Amino acid sequence: MLNNIKELKTKKLTWIDIDKATTENLKFLKTEFNFETNDINECLPTRQRQKIHPSNGNYIFIVL
Repeated sequence: MLNNIKELKTKKLTWIDIDKATTENLKFLKTEFNFETNDINECLPTRQRQKIHPSNGNYIFIVL
């Protein structure tokens, strides 16, 4: 796992916290967790805004 990524796991939930996301972080999220491309793009500093997005998959994507 990359240095600025923190992960908290319970039986039913995995929370991924990234402070100051980098391109490398976003590639990691895409490959490791198969997040949708649009959700990943929302994490880019030029586009980042608060968002809660239930995906078609098995996750809820939150940007704070």
